[in-house]
Amino acid sequence: MTAVRDREQQTPEPATDVPAAARRRPSRRVLAAGAWTATAAVAVTVSFVAGHGGSGPASASSPSPSASPSASAPDPEAAAIAAKRAAPMTTTTTTASFRGVTVTVATSGSVALNRRSLKVVSAPTDLSTYRELAWRADAGHPVGDARCTQNYRFNPGQAVSARPTMLLCWRTSPSRSAYALAVDVDQHPVERDAVTALDRGWNAG
Repeated sequence: MTAVRDREQQTPEPATDVPAAARRRPSRRVLAAGAWTATAAVAVTVSFVAGHGGSGPASASSPSPSASPSASAPDPEAAAIAAKRAAPMTTTTTTASFRGVTVTVATSGSVALNRRSLKVVSAPTDLSTYRELAWRADAGHPVGDARCTQNYRFNPGQAVSARPTMLLCWRTSPSRSAYALAVDVDQHPVERDAVTALDRGWNAG
């Protein structure tokens, strides 16, 4: 009996199917290592998607759209006009006869070459009915010692015509006259410039 009891006490407990290592709870160091690995995997995935056309921000090296070549292309017509206006205005002086006296005519520039011109006519006589001065359709308005207008009647009986690009300024007397005719196809001629040129013609006589 005693021998049987001793054998029963020495018989080992039956083993379970789960290994002891699997039944052991993982340590904190193992859990931390697993969490770091998962985080790194997510970061790598996001970086890959962003760099390959994903919904993330565009790469800094992406080329910016270039400006249209036509936006900065020069205007040939404007360039041609500017070149003509910048060209030197050559002055030529001629003479004519009117009522037995000499009329001096100084012309600077030309509409064809400079898109503007200035003609100054002077004589030691009354030029009220001479050539361009006979075109005046009114008494003009005072500008310094001269008068200026842009209203013309080119032929008797013709209607008055306003010419914004043509300016006529004058000074007349029985013994001395001068007038200036300024033409500028791009803008209004400047009255002060015309009168200054007229005064030079007046004082030259």
